[in-house]
Amino acid sequence: MVSSPRKRRSVWITVAVLAVVIAGGTMILRTRPNARDNDGGHKPVAQVVLQRFGTPGEIRLASYRGHPIVINYWASWCTYCVAEMPGFQRTYERVGSDVAFIGVDVLDQLDAARELRNQTGVKYTLATDRDASAFKQLGGNLGMPTTFFVDREGFVVERFVGPLTTTELSRRIHKHFGV
Repeated sequence: MVSSPRKRRSVWITVAVLAVVIAGGTMILRTRPNARDNDGGHKPVAQVVLQRFGTPGEIRLASYRGHPIVINYWASWCTYCVAEMPGFQRTYERVGSDVAFIGVDVLDQLDAARELRNQTGVKYTLATDRDASAFKQLGGNLGMPTTFFVDREGFVVERFVGPLTTTELSRRIHKHFGV
């Protein structure tokens, strides 16, 4: 079966367009889970208030001024969050005297979150943000997990959406805080 040059060109154009669409979709899927999502605008955290996890009281981020903070948003229903929590604990044990760690449970059932805390054995400060209002103040977009790196002056210097390995977490802490 012989086709006309016009039909062959149409087929090649269709194949080329499909290849570009597939390549673009693959690129988006490959980068989205671990995308560094920092728009360069340094958001201040001084007004952000979190509720203590499982006990009454508040955590005011303004009280951390002069001390860098890693704020990790997680939920019990997020498999990536569950997977990265032991690595956050190990990193906290290594650098916790130089960098504050706050794990924030968001949009979660308290019983499930408590069970996860017990299973993972995290010892760093935990908070809750039931309605994600503090998350939104920090510039979160509900991707889970999301980790905020806050400098000594109280500004978000990076928002990372997706799971962090222990190595990558340590690299970012060193990059932002010199620790």
